[in-house]
Amino acid sequence: MQRFGWRGSTELLAARLLRGHSPSRSPASLRTRGRKGRPFHFRPRTSDASVITDVLVDDSYACLLGVPDVRVIVDAGANIGAASVFLLEAYPEAVVIALEPDAGSFEVLQRNLAYYGSRARAIRSALWDQRAALGIDRGRFRDGREWTFQVRPAVDGEAEVESTTIPGVLDALHLPQIDILKVDIERAELTVFQESARTWLDRVRVIAIELHDAECEDAFHRAVAPFPAEVTRVGDLTVWRRLTSA
Repeated sequence: MQRFGWRGSTELLAARLLRGHSPSRSPASLRTRGRKGRPFHFRPRTSDASVITDVLVDDSYACLLGVPDVRVIVDAGANIGAASVFLLEAYPEAVVIALEPDAGSFEVLQRNLAYYGSRARAIRSALWDQRAALGIDRGRFRDGREWTFQVRPAVDGEAEVESTTIPGVLDALHLPQIDILKVDIERAELTVFQESARTWLDRVRVIAIELHDAECEDAFHRAVAPFPAEVTRVGDLTVWRRLTSA
């Protein structure tokens, strides 16, 4: 499949998976010219095919191309790493910190980021507004597939993952700012973008976020309101670009 290149091989694979031509759910991979023939791993007969199609075929994050001087990218809700890889290829001088709470997706994410060495760090955690033990709900939100897991505060000792915060990421990794923050966290944005977000938004230059309903939209726009910014809507994404004084 390498001869089809990044776009062609990915599109061919995704189309086959979406039509149920794969014989199993065991991990598999495709090879891409963009990564010098390195494999991109996925789980057949899961929503991974849809992720591949959306991000690597339909270029759903192309709206993030052309940002100047990108050095630090945080991918919150990284899933299997399609957006992380897209951004690593687009910004060869940048590092990506990829946050993913689900164990199965995280395993694939680690494999997909391994090629990039010190430029990519996968952290099994969920973005939240404070440090907390969280449970994971599966099969209840939207289409119920692997890309729609939701996190919530854990009860009765059922914690599956610890949360992290944007200030926690910045401080732990000694980062001055985030140049691009990609957020697709299945309605947890309602918690992340409380008023407390105003304490760290001045350390983020660009946000691309999928807002899952009107309540989430209201919370996000209230949080960012004090900061002069350009806000656009591109497909399912809301893109916020903070304006800086000359």
